[in-house]
Amino acid sequence: MAPVNVSRTSVAVLLAAATLLALVWHVSPPVTPPLYDGLGLPPEPYRYLNPPPALKHGNKTPSSTSLSVPVSGGESSFESAATNENPPQAQLILQPNAVRLPAGTKWIAIVVRPVPALPAPQDGNLDGNAYRFALTSNSGTLLALGKGTTSVALRGTGARGSPIIEQYTGGHWIRLKTGIYLGIAIYVANVKSLGDFALVLPGKATGASGGTALNGFLPLLVIGVLIVGLTTAGLLLIRLGRQSTPPARDA
Repeated sequence: MAPVNVSRTSVAVLLAAATLLALVWHVSPPVTPPLYDGLGLPPEPYRYLNPPPALKHGNKTPSSTSLSVPVSGGESSFESAATNENPPQAQLILQPNAVRLPAGTKWIAIVVRPVPALPAPQDGNLDGNAYRFALTSNSGTLLALGKGTTSVALRGTGARGSPIIEQYTGGHWIRLKTGIYLGIAIYVANVKSLGDFALVLPGKATGASGGTALNGFLPLLVIGVLIVGLTTAGLLLIRLGRQSTPPARDA
């Protein structure tokens, strides 16, 4: 069989596919991904602490979580605490050294719980519950964050729009850089301090049902284009290989 001649066209197609792959990595949110082992399971309806009138029937009480973690050597390890819904509606993710530990700290308590309605944000409407994230030591002292990365993850209700994680501090809502993870409408933001957080839909919300934001599906769209591009590249190379192979001669 004669060797296949790789043309400029085939090289260009492969380069285009490589460019699409790089684009997939580029559009991925630069934040710590939430830990969720329920992928493939149907998500349960969002649980409201104060449900809208139309959703009161059948609404379940949202869960809280409390986790005690031993520490040693004066440094905190990787930890994650999430509420019990499927998927979790709130989660705190602590990378190593994310917690500033006073001398003598033996263990830390991680608490994540929904809180009653806070003052409405001026730049939009709350999308679901507000959640309070807190860390305390064995002496009951509130702990501050350290140099390690800390991320807050919140699940959206499914309302149309592009919700943003905001932190309520000093009597004001402050927007945080927010990423979204595909398929489960979970939004994540790196934070410098703990307290009260919520998803906020900029402008006027359009209801409690519907799709997630287009920017959340952008990586999925790019992946689809990448698959098509790689398939096209493979078929083109096969065709080029057949064209470059001389026909067999009769004996």
